[in-house]
Amino acid sequence: MLYRLSWCGDEFLKFVVDLVRERATVAQLRSLLATCDVFVGTRMHACIFAISVDVPTLLIPYEPKGTGLMASLGRLEDVCSPDPLQAESLVDGVD
Repeated sequence: MLYRLSWCGDEFLKFVVDLVRERATVAQLRSLLATCDVFVGTRMHACIFAISVDVPTLLIPYEPKGTGLMASLGRLEDVCSPDPLQAESLVDGVD
């Protein structure tokens, strides 16, 4: 499931959910992710997909391996702490 947020200044304009119901190929998933302005994920492999199509990616880790991935890529600044998750920290990460 992809969540798309439209952002304008200090307010969200709309919230759209794109649900992909059919099984998609790897190429289709990469193509879909490539349309995102930014990707926020909790799953390491989903973040790998987003990074592989050059989409700015923020990780909310629930396991150390996700943080390790971002560290190995020199992108620790793109890791947002899940405890407590603050909307401001996500917005700061996107800016």
